[in-house]
Amino acid sequence: ELRLEPCPAPVFARADLRRLRQILTNLVGNALKFTEEGTVVVRCAAQPDGRVRIQVLDSGIGIEPALLPLIFQD
Repeated sequence: ELRLEPCPAPVFARADLRRLRQILTNLVGNALKFTEEGTVVVRCAAQPDGRVRIQVLDSGIGIEPALLPLIFQD
């Protein structure tokens, strides 16, 4: 199941739309790919400091704890 939880009120953010779309496509695609059963949730929330938080949560297999420090390396 893919569930979208948009921001409850309109938010405005300054961002590189192409890069943001690429990041979200990759995160959601990976979440769907590795979640054979369960749910993928995409959630948006305005933060008190004016930023916007976008979360992709899933009930998939996850990443091995030993590999977590390496996920943002080239």
